Amino acid sequence: PIAADPPCAEQRANGNGPTPITITVTELPIVVDSTTEEYFVLYARREVNGAGEIETPVSVTLGAAGATRLAEHVAALPAERYRVERYRIAKPADIDGDCLDDECAHGLQQSFPSDTPIRCRSSTNNEDLPGFSGAGLYDSRTQHPDEGHIAKCVKQVYAGLWNFRAFAERDFHRIDHLAAAMAVLMHPNYADERANGVAVTADPLYGNAATYYINTQVGENLVTNPQALSAPEEILLHPNGGYRVAATSNQTSPGELIMSDEQLTQLREYLSRIHETFTMLHQVAPADRFAMEVEFKITSSGALIIKQARPWLFGN
Repeated sequence: PIAADPPCAEQRANGNGPTPITITVTELPIVVDSTTEEYFVLYARREVNGAGEIETPVSVTLGAAGATRLAEHVAALPAERYRVERYRIAKPADIDGDCLDDECAHGLQQSFPSDTPIRCRSSTNNEDLPGFSGAGLYDSRTQHPDEGHIAKCVKQVYAGLWNFRAFAERDFHRIDHLAAAMAVLMHPNYADERANGVAVTADPLYGNAATYYINTQVGENLVTNPQALSAPEEILLHPNGGYRVAATSNQTSPGELIMSDEQLTQLREYLSRIHETFTMLHQVAPADRFAMEVEFKITSSGALIIKQARPWLFGN
């Protein structure tokens, strides 16, 4: 893998992160002078309802020899709303020849508190395809504080690309095995969570317009693979305020909701921000159907944590 400066352990220990060079954008398309030893982060500023103007990264592009075009996959905005940062690519530090940059992996591990288990989640480019969900096919792992270097855990996730069930499903659906690719998403692993759930920034189940659909289970009972006879809580959350309970969980007392009003308000804000950000990134036209699927959890302390977000695939 190509490792950029930010995760490297030595720089983190010395407090010396990478120093990007900021490039002012004056015209479109955005073309920058470049070499193959650098990469570019493109930022865009936009107005968000209720939040004013915010800036978000919209692409990361490896440099080419001579010049690199950066604006091919973003929606057209005025040139002054873009900003580019140029970074140097660090030299890989593959200590044991396993194609994993050990120094930067260690730096990433050190960025978490020392007593925190780290969840290494699998994410491939052949999940959520039209006609093929791929959910649950690939292996995720948890790195515990007493297990040493995180490299082994990361390699186990990458190896999960070739577990039997994933291979068999790709083969059945005629998906090119050699085009399959794995990435690893890392976040703290939370124990004794109060709830976990999936939200969609649309209502794919009941068909209500301008509504977010929320499906929540108690504790660590998964929404995707729930325990036998357990029923989730279903809430229809209105983007502009308020909500309607479509179904209550059979794992709570009668009339009791899993999520509090405060948590639902916070989730509404998160969902709105996620939906608006990805609408821009995917250049969604006003007439197009588009929604995001968001996984979240409520920790043992009551904190709402977003785990991941990805585009929702509507059925025909």
